[in-house]
Amino acid sequence: IWKTNSELTDKIYREAWKRNEEAQRLIANAQEEAKKIIEDARKEAESIVNSSRKSADELAENTNQS
Repeated sequence: IWKTNSELTDKIYREAWKRNEEAQRLIANAQEEAKKIIEDARKEAESIVNSSRKSADELAENTNQS
């Protein structure tokens, strides 16, 4: 059992501090992962747009040659 209220308060504070630090690390990791996901999605969207433009250009070229 705790000798004093102060010991209990100190333990609670230390535990809360550790949990807060852990939560901050988890948040930072999640934010970094979200940035990567967004960047990958942007690159994929850009690739799809470029591919679509190329296909449209080829179709237009083939249509004009007919």
